[in-house]
Amino acid sequence: MPYAMLLRRGGWFAAAFVALFSALLLPLTPTGRAQSQLAISVAPVDAPIGVGEEAPFVVRVSGADAAALDIRYEVEGGVLVGLLAPAQVGPETFEAVAYVRRDTPGVVTLRVSAGGVTASASVEAILAGRIRIQLTVHDVVQGASRSWPFEVVDAAGVVVARVNVAASGGFPGTSDTILLPYGTYTVRQVLGVDTGLSCSEGRFFAVRQPPGGMATVSVFGPRSVTEFAVDVCPFVAPPSVSPTPTPVEAVAGERTPGPAMTPLPPAAGTGLERAPRTSSGLAFLLVGVGLAAGGGTLLAAGQWRR
Repeated sequence: MPYAMLLRRGGWFAAAFVALFSALLLPLTPTGRAQSQLAISVAPVDAPIGVGEEAPFVVRVSGADAAALDIRYEVEGGVLVGLLAPAQVGPETFEAVAYVRRDTPGVVTLRVSAGGVTASASVEAILAGRIRIQLTVHDVVQGASRSWPFEVVDAAGVVVARVNVAASGGFPGTSDTILLPYGTYTVRQVLGVDTGLSCSEGRFFAVRQPPGGMATVSVFGPRSVTEFAVDVCPFVAPPSVSPTPTPVEAVAGERTPGPAMTPLPPAAGTGLERAPRTSSGLAFLLVGVGLAAGGGTLLAAGQWRR
C-alpha cells in the first residue's frame, strides 16, 4: 500500500479518535455535568389556599453544582412575600421555601429557574380561612405538657374539623384548623374524664374561659384567632395511713392488749419469740399438786385397813 494512502487513513483514524475522546470527556466538565444532572421540583404545601393566605411552596434543587446555582423565582397571579434560603437535605440536594399570596380568588403560579432548568407549580386561592386555637394552662409547673382536643362545628351543627392543642406551663399552645369556607363556627373544648367545667371530684383540670368551654368564631379572612384557658384543680391529698394497732393476745375468747413480739438475735432462730405465759404454767402446777394429794390419801386409807 502506498505510503501516502496510509498517511491519509491514519489522519482519518486520528480525527475519529479525537472526536470520540471529546464526546466522552464533555459530560465530565463542570458545565456539562450541571446541565445534564440538574433537576428542579416545585410543590405547594397546601392546596387549595385561602385568599390572602401566605402559602408555602417547597423548592427542591438537586445536582452536582446545586449549591452554586443562582435560583430565580417568578410569580404569576400573585406576589412573592418571603423566602427561606436553600438548605442541604441530602447529597447534592437542597431545599428552599417560597411564600406566595393571592388577594383575590383565582390561580397563582410559582415558576423557579436555575442553571437553564425551569419548573413551576400552581394552586388555587378560594374564599376560605383557618381558625387558630390558642390554649393557656394556668397554675401548672413550668415544663409540664399535655394536649387537649377541640372540635369545630358549623351552623348546621356538623363537626367540620378536629384539632389537638398541646400546651405547657408558662407557654401557650396553638394549632390551626384545616381550610374552612367563610362563615360562622363554634369552637368547643372536648371535656374528658380529667377535664371539666369546674373542679369537681375526680377532675384535674377546669375550663377557665370561654364560659362553657365554647366560643363563636367568624371566618372572613385568612386566619381567625380564638383563645381558651384551663386551670389546674387543687390537689386533694389521699387519707393518711392509720397508726399501727397495739399488739393483743387472745384470752378466753376476748382480744385484750398483750405483750409485744420480742426480737431475738439473728442466730437464735426465727428472730421472733413471744414473752413467757405464766398463766398456763400455774394451771399445770395446781393440777399436779391435786393429783399428788389425792394419791397420798388413797395410800393412807389402804394402810389403815390392814
